[in-house]
Amino acid sequence: PWKCIHMLSPETIAEADGTEKPGLDPSDNVVFIIDDDICTRCQLCVDRCPTGVIILGKAGAPSSTGNDHTRTNNHGYGYGMRF
Repeated sequence: PWKCIHMLSPETIAEADGTEKPGLDPSDNVVFIIDDDICTRCQLCVDRCPTGVIILGKAGAPSSTGNDHTRTNNHGYGYGMRF
C-alpha cells in the first residue's frame, strides 16, 4: 500500500490550475493522489489521515436537488469531505 499514495505539487496537475492554495506556508500546498490501480483497499490512509478527509466508500447517485455528498462503504475513495 505504500506506493499507492503520491504527494504532488498543485502545479503538476492541470485540474488544480488556478485553485486556491490551502495556506500561506508553501509546504502546505500539496495534493495527495491515491492510485486506484495500485490501492489494495487496506484503509491505512483512512485510519492515519490526520484531518479525517479520506473516506472509503462509493458516491451515491447525484441528488436531483444538488450534491448531498452521500457515500456508502462499498468501494472507492473520496477525498476532501468531512461527515
